[in-house]
Amino acid sequence: MMTTAKAHYQDVTPAVAAVATPAPVLSVPVALPVDAVKGEETETACRDTSASVPGTYAIEVGEFIGKNALVKGKKAVKKAGLMPVVGPGGQKVEVMLRIQVGEFSDEGAARKMLNKLRKVSADLFMLKDKGGTFRVYAGSYFEHQAALDEQKRLSGKGIRSELKEATVPVSTYVINAGCFATEQVAKEKLAELERLGLKGKVLPPQ
Repeated sequence: MMTTAKAHYQDVTPAVAAVATPAPVLSVPVALPVDAVKGEETETACRDTSASVPGTYAIEVGEFIGKNALVKGKKAVKKAGLMPVVGPGGQKVEVMLRIQVGEFSDEGAARKMLNKLRKVSADLFMLKDKGGTFRVYAGSYFEHQAALDEQKRLSGKGIRSELKEATVPVSTYVINAGCFATEQVAKEKLAELERLGLKGKVLPPQ
């Protein structure tokens, strides 16, 4: 599954940005659906829609950038017997890869390329720089391999492209989980999560 993000250079003009197809990762955090609680979860998992309940400790892990990273984090939390509750994190400046399929001085030619990309189900968008050049893209990726895989798929459909780096502000997500009676029990569970590759902290009682 590819991981994409919407980002704009400062030189994007409002007129073009308004008609560009939105890139997949939102610039403003939004609530994501929480998976239903499963029977195999332990008694330490919260049974409500919050990260913790009054008087108990909880765990926060993250920040996650992109859907793939978030999905992996949720799976690790579930493996530890907890219910993951996704919430907004902060914003970070990250380097991402954009698949550029062409540069055009004429907007009409750029839109013809957009139509061609639309036929092959690409995550297309177009940006215009201050010099008046229209650049057409077929997706934005945080993961290098995902960008290479999509570039290969497009090549098989006769579309040549190149990868371009872009530094953009992106939104992150955190995962809260667990209702623990003591801080020590919460720390032990956090240590288990860290062995699964996650980093986090213990949240004090609300």
